[in-house]
Amino acid sequence: MAEAKALEVRKGGTLEPQTSGSRSSTESRDRVEATERWFRDFPWLHYSSSDKGVLCFYCSKASNRSSFGKRTDAVFISAGFRNCKKALGKFSAHEKKHSHCHSVTVSAHQSNPVGAQLSSSLGKQQEEVRHCSVNITSSVQYLARQGQALRGHTGVSGNLYQLLKLRSEDDPVLKKWLTQRTTNYSSSHAQNEILNKIANTVIRHIANTIRQSVYDLVPHEEFIVLYRVSKTTGQGIANVAIDVLLRLNLPMTGLRGQSYNGASNMAGKYSGAQAILRREQPLALYVHCGAHCVNLITQAACSASPLTRDSLSWVHKLGILFGLSGKLKSQQDGLSGIRPLGLCLVNMTVYSAA
Repeated sequence: MAEAKALEVRKGGTLEPQTSGSRSSTESRDRVEATERWFRDFPWLHYSSSDKGVLCFYCSKASNRSSFGKRTDAVFISAGFRNCKKALGKFSAHEKKHSHCHSVTVSAHQSNPVGAQLSSSLGKQQEEVRHCSVNITSSVQYLARQGQALRGHTGVSGNLYQLLKLRSEDDPVLKKWLTQRTTNYSSSHAQNEILNKIANTVIRHIANTIRQSVYDLVPHEEFIVLYRVSKTTGQGIANVAIDVLLRLNLPMTGLRGQSYNGASNMAGKYSGAQAILRREQPLALYVHCGAHCVNLITQAACSASPLTRDSLSWVHKLGILFGLSGKLKSQQDGLSGIRPLGLCLVNMTVYSAA
């Protein structure tokens, strides 16, 4: 005979399933006869040694609930079932009753609550959204680093969507997300918000680097951001500069130099921006911008020599002519080492690798 399971009734009213060992002859007389088939076909059966009968573990455990009601079999809750001749029929009938199904459902929810199931599903969705958000942010960061436009004439023709579509070929989670959600976290508002956060992170990193380089006397040029000034006077520009330093948590006591062009509102001795800032910090010496000085010197030198001025003008016009004429383009291939080009109108002072 198979090993019987017992449901002991404690003094506190709790019902706990227990597994008894091999039964002695005395215990066999105190218990009703049960076959191995009972416990195999009806796993909810438990033998109670105190009641000397078979009980339903789930119904006995749920009997103290107010929602259980009176539509129950008392014989399977407290009295104990002892009629072995009608055992299989009674067991089958009890298993189909609403009270038994309700007790089994309550027990299942206690072991795996609905809240936990919903939390598991919600956690999986959050993990997928987090995974896709990381991919979108990294894609936006890459395009911004390369100076590429994110959006196109339509939503699906932009560089961002096409890059995400390419990355989704090796990422089934991202591919599913792009199929179901085409605007969330990739709309124009979301893109601008991501760019703003990236920009703020870069600015904070630059500011931290400046604060940590107190004793670094090597000049560094870092682009922070373009600010719109309400007034172009020296006082208005100086106020903007002071406000930027305060926003970046850079103290005026650490300011040691200024470099602007030679305009009066910037380099003025009394009312220029540099003079106003020097009144706040006398150690902030003003130096005329070297690039502007080179530009002014070059312009003056070219204007002073008519030959140089006219030569540069003719070279520029010749380059434009070769660029517009298809016939001259084909003829220029026959020139040995001569390739007339128009002068670049934009002064490229810095070349940066990707």
